[in-house]
Amino acid sequence: GSVTFDDFFLFVDFFGQKAEGDAVAYDLDGGGSVDFNDFFTFVDNFGKTIAGKRWAAPTETDARARFALEAFGGTRQQQRHITVRLWADQVQELKAYGAALNYDPKQVVFEGARPGPGGLLESRGGSAPLFSVLYQRPGQLVVGNGLTDGEAVSGRGLLAELDFRLLGHGTEAAFDLAEGYVASSGEQIKAVAQLSSARLVPRQYALFANFPNPFNPSTSIEYALPEAVEVELVIYDVLGRTVQTLVANELQAAGYYHLTWNGRDQDGHGVSSGMYFYHLATQDFEQTRKMILMK
Repeated sequence: GSVTFDDFFLFVDFFGQKAEGDAVAYDLDGGGSVDFNDFFTFVDNFGKTIAGKRWAAPTETDARARFALEAFGGTRQQQRHITVRLWADQVQELKAYGAALNYDPKQVVFEGARPGPGGLLESRGGSAPLFSVLYQRPGQLVVGNGLTDGEAVSGRGLLAELDFRLLGHGTEAAFDLAEGYVASSGEQIKAVAQLSSARLVPRQYALFANFPNPFNPSTSIEYALPEAVEVELVIYDVLGRTVQTLVANELQAAGYYHLTWNGRDQDGHGVSSGMYFYHLATQDFEQTRKMILMK
């Protein structure tokens, strides 16, 4: 009564075949074969009447296989674009997969998806042209792909890359894998037992250019921490004198940070026009950038 991954994995099995025997059910346009026209119709109907149900009903669980998410990006210099990668590990004889991902639509908006470079499914020379966003609504995304030609694959590799964009001035985003499925055929489907979620975390330390620059009366400063660490962020004048300490040896978690300097000193007095420097320092990283206050 629902169009789910159980149907998707069977569709992959019959893709490219003549509409004979069991394949007739997947010749959705009556064209005599199971082709892309049928696939597009299938995708349009995926998830219909599934409310409150799981995306598949496998009879087995793969205790070794693991699906994991990785999220990076999100800075102003990257136009607040986030890349989320879906990885598979310790999969055996994989011919098709499906995954359901949840996110907070108040934090990010979904913008697109693709198989990504060097995908696992095609790592042995096979063809996996059916990658698709099978279902989406704000806060939920379902993707899948399958081999229509070539040998099944095993091991670790990339399954998909998903594009999101941070909303507003937020710097946090979390992505949760709700369900994952692997199939060696349309009849052999297993639920993935190990599902790892991700939150937006920088890959390396960074101090970004302030914006706007020149500025009046205030400017924004962003920096990135790949790990929890004590942070100091200080504004200096051209003579090296401390103007304002924005962060004073504060232990901060890994993440992206966004602060505003209002052009005032430690005592709350407005400073004069001119060049100033902002300096970020941690135990393993330090960097200085310049900015200009122009009144």
